[in-house]
Amino acid sequence: MAGSISFIFDEGKAAEAASYILSLNGGSMNYMKMIKLLYIADRLSLSRYFYPITTDCYFSLKLGPVPSNILDCITYADERESNTPWNEAIERCGYDVKQKKPFRQYFTSMEELDTLREVYDSYKKYDQFNLSEISHTFPEWSDPGNSRKPISIEDILQATIKDDKTREEAIKQLQVTSHLKNMSYLNLQELMGAKN
Repeated sequence: MAGSISFIFDEGKAAEAASYILSLNGGSMNYMKMIKLLYIADRLSLSRYFYPITTDCYFSLKLGPVPSNILDCITYADERESNTPWNEAIERCGYDVKQKKPFRQYFTSMEELDTLREVYDSYKKYDQFNLSEISHTFPEWSDPGNSRKPISIEDILQATIKDDKTREEAIKQLQVTSHLKNMSYLNLQELMGAKN
């Protein structure tokens, strides 16, 4: 399904969500496992509260669905500036990611933290390969071969909300919320640019 709902990626909020997941696991974790947990948390939040935690966009990859910008933050960490919100909070060490400083709550709500903890508690016993297999069962995922395919927020809602009326309500709410959040973000960027 082609999607009309999208959020401007809030790297600070995504880094905070990742840091919280890591804090529940002693401060480090296999990076693919963390990516899967964040995707599952966004999926749950979208279906339950009609809002994503990370504000990322999603793709089907061979190993399952992923939040794309978060994957890029990890994959290209060494090529990015060190003062980005992600690089200030999290570092990659081989196949693991680690907290660089203790978790502090600034951008995530208690509701979002509860969702992240629920997902962590439900899936902590699985490794990244088990989570990949689990994510292959999600209806919004399709095998892209050696490429990637976009997954829209509407695709996720179609897969997770079976009641048509509730799904329509979720889509309408997300369209308004994403528009207002994106406009606020752009206005803030303009304001910060004017001050520099």
